[in-house]
Amino acid sequence: MYKLLDNIMLVCRDKEHYKSTEALQAYLVDPSNKNQLKAAQRWATYTEYGDHIKTESGKWEYTWIKEHKPIEYTFGNQHFRLELLDCAGGSSQGGKLSFWNCIVSKDDQKFKIGINSDMLLELLKNATFVKGVCQDDLLFVTDNGRVGMCAEGSQVHRNAIKDMEIKAESKKNAVSKFSFGDIITTPTLREVYLGTVTQYYIFDPGSNSRYNYSHMYYRDCTIIKLAKPITYHVFDSIYGDKTTVSDFLNDYGTSRWYSYPDFKKTCPKRTIEGKLEVDCSEERFKEELVKKIYDYKAFEEYAKKSYYSAEDKILYYFLGKDTFGFGSEPFEIPEDIMYKIKAAGIRYVDETKN
Repeated sequence: MYKLLDNIMLVCRDKEHYKSTEALQAYLVDPSNKNQLKAAQRWATYTEYGDHIKTESGKWEYTWIKEHKPIEYTFGNQHFRLELLDCAGGSSQGGKLSFWNCIVSKDDQKFKIGINSDMLLELLKNATFVKGVCQDDLLFVTDNGRVGMCAEGSQVHRNAIKDMEIKAESKKNAVSKFSFGDIITTPTLREVYLGTVTQYYIFDPGSNSRYNYSHMYYRDCTIIKLAKPITYHVFDSIYGDKTTVSDFLNDYGTSRWYSYPDFKKTCPKRTIEGKLEVDCSEERFKEELVKKIYDYKAFEEYAKKSYYSAEDKILYYFLGKDTFGFGSEPFEIPEDIMYKIKAAGIRYVDETKN
């Protein structure tokens, strides 16, 4: 869905980072979105270092260090001009990037911004361009996070206004308290609420931040039994022919061990559309979910069939995907798995005894 902003912020890296152009490289931000702003500020911040020399004390130091801070501009979202610059090319993974670099200007300031290819094509088809420069006054519009531009009164602009009205109506009717089996929606998603579960353990992989290492350093891992267990709200997307609550259990388990519901610490605001057929109680659903998630034996068999050198990875995958610790009753790690944990040298911390 489209999103229009009354005001936009452009967070930029300073010109020293891009000496070959007069325009500042910019990151488009919704000023009211604090997380987005922080991400843009991290992107725009960088450090330059001088020569690395050895001092009289024997320590290695830089001859100079220069910190570059973000440059930020806030504008009303109207009266921008756009000039085509170049194709963004390919990514480091070999794929083609889905945007074009453009020069966007306002108030004698120029910015280099990536404009989504599909949205740029829509603009090219519906606006006047002369030698790569758009002759219309433009404003920014996003489509599910993709950055584009449009002219006021254009079809894209009218669609964006309609989408904003739909979002406002949906937000007005939204609540954050749900019951088991509720179908909840926003303008862009449709989910079912599956109650709450509680996490009693946390797995910290330590230096094993990537799950595909050829060898796992178990002694860098830690299992923590929480003094204050964490309660999560459980959601899952509705797709296909699912009409009952128990339909969702078929997608979980060791044969598709990566497929689990979405656990959220707080309930987001959603509109309640209706209710799925509740063909089992919430307690029964939790019991079945826990059985599938904690079925270590089945997972072990699956991993041995599916992964090269699985013997060394089975326990790590099992713990690393947080496939234990959720249950309707206080959960204790089974003795056979705890034996494997201790035998592997994984550190165990019991906060309940502190």
